Amino acid sequence: MIKKIALWCVFALLLINMPLYGVYHKIAEQNLYYFTSSIAMKDNTVFVGTNDGPTGNHPLMVIDVQNPFSPQIIGNYGGFQNIKEICVHDTVIYLAHDSGGLTIGNITNPNDITMTNQFNGLTFNSIKAQDDYAFAGTDLGFIVMNISSPQNPSLVDTLYTNEILDVFIYDNTGYALTESNVYIIDISNPNETTIIGIYSRNFSDPVSIVYHNNYVYIADWMRIYIINVTNPQYPFLAGSLFRPGVPQSLFIQNDKLYATDQVFGFSEYDVSNPTELVLVNNYVSPRDAVDCCMNDDYVFIADWAYGLDIIERDDSPNPYLIHNFYGDNMIISDFLQKGQYIYFTDIYSGLGIFDRNNPSAPPIFPAGYYLAGGIDAYGSYLYVSYSSWDAGCPNAYMIYKCEDPLDPEFVNHFSCDEFYNLQIIDGYMYINFVDRLRIFELSDPGNPEYLGYVGMYINDYCVSDSVICAYGYCTQVSKVYGLYLYNTFQSGYPNEISFLELNHEIFELELFDTIVLAAYYNESWYGSSTGFYVVDISDPACPEILDHIIVHQDESRIFFSGFGSIRFAKNNNTLVVADNSNNRFITYDCTDFANLQIKDEYWWNYKTTGISFNNNELITCNFGNGITVLDWTDNLGVDDPQISDLGFAIKVFPNPIFSSTNISFSIKETGNIKITLYNIKGQKIISIIDDMYMPGEHTIEWNGSSFLNNGYSSGVYLMGLEKDGVVLDVQKVILLE
Repeated sequence: MIKKIALWCVFALLLINMPLYGVYHKIAEQNLYYFTSSIAMKDNTVFVGTNDGPTGNHPLMVIDVQNPFSPQIIGNYGGFQNIKEICVHDTVIYLAHDSGGLTIGNITNPNDITMTNQFNGLTFNSIKAQDDYAFAGTDLGFIVMNISSPQNPSLVDTLYTNEILDVFIYDNTGYALTESNVYIIDISNPNETTIIGIYSRNFSDPVSIVYHNNYVYIADWMRIYIINVTNPQYPFLAGSLFRPGVPQSLFIQNDKLYATDQVFGFSEYDVSNPTELVLVNNYVSPRDAVDCCMNDDYVFIADWAYGLDIIERDDSPNPYLIHNFYGDNMIISDFLQKGQYIYFTDIYSGLGIFDRNNPSAPPIFPAGYYLAGGIDAYGSYLYVSYSSWDAGCPNAYMIYKCEDPLDPEFVNHFSCDEFYNLQIIDGYMYINFVDRLRIFELSDPGNPEYLGYVGMYINDYCVSDSVICAYGYCTQVSKVYGLYLYNTFQSGYPNEISFLELNHEIFELELFDTIVLAAYYNESWYGSSTGFYVVDISDPACPEILDHIIVHQDESRIFFSGFGSIRFAKNNNTLVVADNSNNRFITYDCTDFANLQIKDEYWWNYKTTGISFNNNELITCNFGNGITVLDWTDNLGVDDPQISDLGFAIKVFPNPIFSSTNISFSIKETGNIKITLYNIKGQKIISIIDDMYMPGEHTIEWNGSSFLNNGYSSGVYLMGLEKDGVVLDVQKVILLE
């Protein structure tokens, strides 16, 4: 305990004057090469089911997570068709799947599972076990099995109902979910179960059901329903939570409700007031969270296309303060700052306004229920692009006058083709429709004049006062994808100045003075990387690639549109890159854009759809959780952490570490020296040396690439020096593949 306290005291020196905020931290991942569907765990073993790929070959993956920072696949059992649920009970695993029947395995030795199949002809959707009985939802209804002989269960009762999608068991009651009903079942005598109550509703797409303290929670399309079952004979709707996503599973533990969702990832709710769920914390997984399991310290998420995602759930701090936090059920597309106000577009709610001087006030959505996209301002006017299925309001952009900043006045509306974003520069508005970049002149801000368009099939664009940069195939003649540069309307009708072919399909462009950052992702379904090009356009006639930065690389990972995306922000000589493939921020010293130097990384809970600096504050809008304002004051320096002046300094060179590095330290007296590598939260990863050393200076060589080859990820770590059990110094190191 003394050593741990001493270690944290040294870490505190590194974070002095840095306010802290607790978030979930991703610590590891394991690509499974299949689309996942379900997950369960026993001790230090996680079992992951899959549901897509070659027909009849959806395997059960067995993963050792004894070291959660380095999960290891120890088993792969194929031959299944769409594994729907995994139930682990004592030393037995039960698999509900579409191959017909119920598969049962002995997991005494998880490295070698023996499996048998029972009840051929039944389709199992869900299964739960309690004592000597298992309860399952099937295509015939609710069935009960005696599993006192776990490898050879016997069917003891069947309640014939509509097909049951999910079941939950609590004490002597079972809760069974169908497409239109919740059956409340007395299972006090498992051999003679009885339906004692029914709640009926036309659900949209019900997927999961759990019970907690006289309430049943049901995950349905874009909503979580709350049913009061205090009197099981007369259940009634007690409330619902609109959650504009696609819920996948619910989980109850320690008076908390956990939900996985294709949009919002992994969410934690306080259910102390059962009828009013309060979002406590949220982690947006890189793709689609479909199921989860957890122990006291970690959450294991089955991410549909990402594999296994492991996050810490102890709310350890990030080295920055969130001094304003806003919103929960929000999917924000874009935002802009105007004084104390942040105007933003929420996909499902329209235009929102956040008053930073009154952060507790509710948002205002004067635009109504549209699919909102880009937003920008010109003088006192706001311009917002929308999409809508409402025939009365087709795809459009809308204009608001903001003489009262909290009460925008709608002044005009223009129908248009499908849009992506918009940008206003020097009195000209640029809107990227599905096929080209259209340009409007704003001499009459309430009634823009259409001037013309450039390009064909543009993915993204950025504009300065003298040049338009657009990526796509931008001419009807060449149809070659790349970065096209045009002059702006200020210097005449836009004409192509130059073309730069890039070897990746670009989906994000950001312009900083004469530097364009062009980010790529979504290259293919299988095998991709995430990164960006640094392009100098100081001479628009001759653009030059200065650098190519690979942010994330995994040649076997599955990628999709919008997945693994990158966003940029810059303040002074610091470039912040939001890496959504890993839920993190990476900072670079951009004093010289031709030679970007990585400085640090910070884990983040959300997919970031936009980031921007306001002096020393980093404002982010997030795909899963509204707007956050981070105090970035202490994250702008490039100095190393303070080194002890007591003669015990540890020095690492080279740092960042690409292969091997030299670790030097000095001591004044003979003693037992330990050099240990920790993650950014102070948890021990490996021991580098543990031996007796004489007084003086010492240097050892350490193979960092070998460490990464053993399954650890690139990133920021802490290297600690101990003498006779006392922590003397800590050095921040960066390991890169």
